[in-house]
Amino acid sequence: MANAHLPLLAVFLGAAAVAQDRPAAVRVCLSLPDGVTLFSATPRQDYRPLTSDGYVLDLEVTLDGQVPEKLTRVNASCVQAWLRARPVRLVAVGFERTMLNLAAQEHPVDLKLKPDLWYDGGQLVIARAQWATVSTKLPGQFTLERLSGPSSRPMADLEHLPAGRYRATYEPPAPPTHPCSSTLRATGIGTVRADNKPALFAELVEQYRAEILPGALSGMKMSCTDTETLEVDVRLADGAYVDPIHPVVRKVQAPHEMTRYGWRIDSTRLAFENGQTVTLTAGQHAVLEELQRTPPASKPEAPKPQQVPSM
Repeated sequence: MANAHLPLLAVFLGAAAVAQDRPAAVRVCLSLPDGVTLFSATPRQDYRPLTSDGYVLDLEVTLDGQVPEKLTRVNASCVQAWLRARPVRLVAVGFERTMLNLAAQEHPVDLKLKPDLWYDGGQLVIARAQWATVSTKLPGQFTLERLSGPSSRPMADLEHLPAGRYRATYEPPAPPTHPCSSTLRATGIGTVRADNKPALFAELVEQYRAEILPGALSGMKMSCTDTETLEVDVRLADGAYVDPIHPVVRKVQAPHEMTRYGWRIDSTRLAFENGQTVTLTAGQHAVLEELQRTPPASKPEAPKPQQVPSM
C-alpha cells in the first residue's frame, strides 16, 4: 500500500521543482530627465527592441551585478527585471550604450526573492551628467568615434560628449612640395673613367648635370617635400652616356625628427598614438596638441657631381 503513494509524491516533487525554477521579478522605476522617455513605440536612436511592437531605452539593469534574464514593461516609467530567486542587495542602472549622457545610478535593497513573486526595487532618479569635451587647434583632419561594444559612432559635436570610450585619429595636412634637389652619381666603364682620365670624366659628368639631367628630371614630373631628395645614377661607357634621358632615379628620405602629439586631459598629459582608445569621464576636457615641432629642413644646395670609378 505504501508504494501506491509514490506516483503522487513524484508528481508533487516535480511540481515543486518546476515552481522553484520559475523566476521572480523586481520592478525598477526610473525618473528620467525632461525629453527622455523609457519606452518608444517606434525605432529611435538610443533605444532597442523590447517586444515586437515596442522599444525600450538602451539601458543596462543589473541586480547584484548580474544582468536579468529578461526585461518587461510595467508602465510608462517602470520595468520588471526577471531572474532566479535569490537575495538581492543592489539594483543598478547604467546607460553606457546611449548618447544621452545619463548618469548611472545604484539603489540598495534588501530583497529575498521567491519564485513567481514580484518585488519593488524602488525608484531611481536619473540625471544628465556633465558633458565631456575634446578640442584641438591642430591643422589637418581630427576624427573621434565613440565605441560601444563592437560598433562605433562618429562624433560631430566635440563639445557634447557622453562619458565613455573613444577612438581618436589625426591626419596632419600633407607637407608642401617643390622641385626636387638631386645628387648625381656617375660610373664610368671602358676607356674613360675617373681613375684613368679624371679631367675628361669630370667634364662629361658636369656636362650631363648641366645640359641633360634637368630635362630628364622635368619629364618625370617629380616633386619633393623638405625632407626628400633624389639620387640619380648615370653610366658612361667609353666616354658616351648610356641612355642619358632615362637615368636610375630614387627618392630618398633625409633623416629628420618626427612631430609628436599628446593629450592634455585636465591636469594629466598622455602620449597620443593614432587610432588609440581614450576613455573620457563626465565633465573631462581633453585637448590634442603638438608636443614638438620639427623645424623645416633647409633646402640643400645643388650638389656637385660625384665621380665613382668603375670597379
